[in-house]
Amino acid sequence: MTLPSPSPPQTPIAGGQPGALPELHPATGLYGDPREALKSIHDGYSYWTGKLTESSFALSLAVIGANWAVFGSADKVLNNIGAKISIGLVILSLVIGLIGNWYLGGQLRKRIAYAEQDATRWRKEFTENAGKSTPWPSTQRIDSLAARFRFLKTFLPVIGGMVFLIAFFTQPKAQKDESHSGPSASPTPALSSPSATASTLRAQPSPR
Repeated sequence: MTLPSPSPPQTPIAGGQPGALPELHPATGLYGDPREALKSIHDGYSYWTGKLTESSFALSLAVIGANWAVFGSADKVLNNIGAKISIGLVILSLVIGLIGNWYLGGQLRKRIAYAEQDATRWRKEFTENAGKSTPWPSTQRIDSLAARFRFLKTFLPVIGGMVFLIAFFTQPKAQKDESHSGPSASPTPALSSPSATASTLRAQPSPR
């Protein structure tokens, strides 16, 4: 007696109906895992904060150059309150940026030394802060100072540029025309020709 061959097993689908192909979930996302997405955010943050420093420095130099080009001399800059405030703000921005970079770099170097001193402690802190919104591996002080430095480096040059524009459009018309015109040529006395000088000497009587 021949037994009937068993039928092939049917694959169920999500709806519970047998006999259909399994559902396919193509990987169409931009990121492969959460760590890759977080790294993308961190890279973007590092890029734009670096661009902020570059743009702040470029704007500061542009404001200083514009003041010099419009007012023409140090005396005119010192005699215009708007020009003095404008240049003072951008110079303050450059000084704050320099001091901030030095200080934050030193604080981060201390964090590196802190991690290297005790690897077990560093690993424990990593476990405690995993999945939490904390400033670790930085510190709250470092993050707060970095935010303040970013604010000052952004808005001090911007305010300086606005003050320069106000000083430029509100300066007296005579001063504006004088700043655009070059220095007037001073008349030079005419030198007498050698022949005229010689004839004058010959006309004088010789002493006796």
